Amino acid sequence: MPSPLQIPEDIIKDDLRVSFSLSKRKTVKKIFINISGNFTIKHVESISDAMQLVINQYDQIALKLQDVEQIDITAVQLLYNCLKKGSHITLEVDLPPIVRQLLSITGLSEIFQRTQTPISAV
Repeated sequence: MPSPLQIPEDIIKDDLRVSFSLSKRKTVKKIFINISGNFTIKHVESISDAMQLVINQYDQIALKLQDVEQIDITAVQLLYNCLKKGSHITLEVDLPPIVRQLLSITGLSEIFQRTQTPISAV
């Protein structure tokens, strides 16, 4: 009998919220991870620990960054490392225009485009 899937506890801080929810379809092992607030070095370790817990357990992982107020290079590195784990991980990004512009100027937005992962920057 396969072991039950583990779901990390939601991470709720003053300036960050990370929620984990399972797909309602029982035929697929899919988890949704929504990140909002300040996605910075201050919180990367706890998010990374949670990601390691789910990355090998689920067939599909949908990461969504929405209402992110701040993001730094450590968060971008964490996302990049997650995306390198395989095509079963998708990323949807909704960043403020100034952050999107900064990622574009520095060339970091190209990192995600090269991963062949569906990304939408709204």
